[in-house]
Amino acid sequence: METGFLMNRIRIGIAGLAAAGAAAVVLAPAAALADVGTSSAADCKLGDVCVWSGANATGTMCAWDGDDPDWQAGAVQCKPYGFKVKSLMNHGRVGSYDQVQFYKYANYSGRVLDPLPPTAKVYNVDLEFRSHHWVDM
Repeated sequence: METGFLMNRIRIGIAGLAAAGAAAVVLAPAAALADVGTSSAADCKLGDVCVWSGANATGTMCAWDGDDPDWQAGAVQCKPYGFKVKSLMNHGRVGSYDQVQFYKYANYSGRVLDPLPPTAKVYNVDLEFRSHHWVDM
């Protein structure tokens, strides 16, 4: 009986160590992925319009190379509507349909700001947006 009891305790101990080891393996990548959503202006690719949750192109970045009528349910599931956009950049190409018009609501409603021309400059703002489209001015 004692041998069975001892073996049972060893199995429980080994199972506990295995579970702890698995938790460590699962937690390590999660901690490493904490910065995946963050970026800088250098991460905004040529041809994209980018917005950030923080000032000076910090925090979570969302980027598009086309129109999006609803940032919550559109092609890019950005959901910045949960945070105000603190900085933005139109890193689009110069030419036809190169400026970006932002809107407070879905489906291009509630125009905010003048259309943003292409530039490598980051603009700090404190506004809520939910849709945008590229325009020709």
